Amino acid sequence: MDYVAFDSSSIEEFFLTVYCNLGSATNIGLWIFLLVLGLSAVLGLIYALGG
Repeated sequence: MDYVAFDSSSIEEFFLTVYCNLGSATNIGLWIFLLVLGLSAVLGLIYALGG
């Protein structure tokens, strides 16, 4: 699997697509929650491995 480097326009398109498809504030809140959860898990893993 090869991923393209993060491009702000593609990120905007992604979020627009998610927003249009899911629409409701509840779903957006869930996505934000999952994103924060994922980030904190990654940071915790990095901290555990590095420290």
